[in-house]
Amino acid sequence: MMPDMESGPTKADLLSLSPEELADLLEGSGRAKQVWVLLRQGKDPIGSEGLGKKARALFVERCRLEIPKVRRRQQGACGTSKFLLELSDGLLIESVFIPGPARNTLCVSTQVGCARACAFCATGTMGLLRQLSAGEIVAQVHWVERELADQGRGPVSNLVFMGMGEPLDNFEAVEKSITILSHPLTYGMASRRMTLSTIGPSPEAIARCAGLPINLAWSLHAADDTLRAQLIPKLRYTNIEIRDAFAKVLAGRRSSLFVEMALMDGVNDGLEHADQLMALFSDMRDRVRTNLLPMNPGPGDFQPSPPERVEAFRKHLQDHGYFCETRKARGRDIQAACGQLAIRPESP
Repeated sequence: MMPDMESGPTKADLLSLSPEELADLLEGSGRAKQVWVLLRQGKDPIGSEGLGKKARALFVERCRLEIPKVRRRQQGACGTSKFLLELSDGLLIESVFIPGPARNTLCVSTQVGCARACAFCATGTMGLLRQLSAGEIVAQVHWVERELADQGRGPVSNLVFMGMGEPLDNFEAVEKSITILSHPLTYGMASRRMTLSTIGPSPEAIARCAGLPINLAWSLHAADDTLRAQLIPKLRYTNIEIRDAFAKVLAGRRSSLFVEMALMDGVNDGLEHADQLMALFSDMRDRVRTNLLPMNPGPGDFQPSPPERVEAFRKHLQDHGYFCETRKARGRDIQAACGQLAIRPESP
């Protein structure tokens, strides 16, 4: 559907448009395709000779291209990079690029801050400043891909919605960004290489994920309702209610549910906590893959679980037939690891 242009001279954000919407604006699918060819080459469609006179005139009249400004780049010892990006209204977000031998993963933000106030997450200390648009989510991918191309490195192969914000609290923009990023004329990102991580705000929010053709990850952190409410205070539903909602979404898929556990010393890392997790998923053991990660330093007095407790937790699950892996923190030395993203006072 063509965006409404009758309310005023406001131009449509190019990166918030699907190729079909862009084709409507430029009055031709070939013109839309050429715009994306130029974008993927790192060229400005307005100033490029690759865009015809008529298409350029329509583009100038009806579209705008907003790419965030890079305020700071940081690279950790492991090669992980964190980017502080300034949006058009001056607000700041962070994106994290994690290189690897088999994949290049980009962790994107979906909100400026977050309203969920998880006790161990730095982003929650910001509160929610505003939602990101679909274009601002796509722009993170666009900018990092250009950065990689300039360095002679491969493109982003994997995308995770695990940065600043709760993705399901900004569902429409996230859904639209997935549509754009997976389109064969744009980035053509495979659905199996995109993952959305959520605390599971409500069964209704999870039910909406049935239409998202990507992997789902549940930031669980505690299978006991009382403990989870202490770690994630703004929840209104039990773990069983959220689990059942995920089970309904999974019923029509072949993929598994990733279950994320940030382990904290003496808080949620005992074998009794592993038993609670197994009890929660006893009827869907073959549909879950648990990822363990010692929590990264952040707000509060929590401390990361020591390696021996993480290993005991992993082995206990595995010995009972549950798939479980321990993930290595990436970018902790530059505060780029899970739960560490936040705009701090010292940010320039």
